[in-house]
Amino acid sequence: MTLPLTSQQEASNDPELSEIIAALDRASAGSSGERGDTRERLLAAAMPAFATEGFRATTIRSLASAVGITPGAVYAHFDSKEAILSAALARTYRKFLIDVVIPQDGEGAGVRFDGLCRRHMLFQMENSEIASASDMLLLNEMVLQAADPATVQVIRRAKAAYFDRIYQEVIRLDAGPGGLRLKVKTRAVLVVCDSLSAEPRPETEGMDRKAVLDQYMRLVSSIIRP
Repeated sequence: MTLPLTSQQEASNDPELSEIIAALDRASAGSSGERGDTRERLLAAAMPAFATEGFRATTIRSLASAVGITPGAVYAHFDSKEAILSAALARTYRKFLIDVVIPQDGEGAGVRFDGLCRRHMLFQMENSEIASASDMLLLNEMVLQAADPATVQVIRRAKAAYFDRIYQEVIRLDAGPGGLRLKVKTRAVLVVCDSLSAEPRPETEGMDRKAVLDQYMRLVSSIIRP
């Protein structure tokens, strides 16, 4: 795994985050450890296909066709459809952590929270197809049963670690003890951030990205400080 210098610094400051990203990196690379262009295109095509057509209905043939290779060539990169699913899920959540959690923010109350939320929303907007597909697949128990158990476990661990980061920021902003009330607020914030994968919407049509993010951050602020 090779990260930019600032990413390496942030990850090294958080051993758990570093370990999770390394585990997701291994899972997305597979047993061969290779990351060729064809392999990456297969993973990118797999996410929306599994989400819209269903994991069982999606075939190796259809995935091969989507990237312009023969079905037999798929097996040069993956042993099975289940292996594609596992690597695709790991690839997406690894990208999320690197794009959203790794970047540094300035000092001051709420600065880290604002940065995390804005990057989360921007990730959903810029990667709407794979973000929506990942969210849908991770809620499907049948899909999770088909994926590699170790990969599912590390993704669940990653999701829990991210929730805890947002939760700790909510506690700081609320200036009170943690508990169920603040966990509900944290969950509501994450729902708002995730919802931007469905953009554009009529109410934000014609707005630039910064204006959309500003509008949604006002909603997030109303959740934290009603």
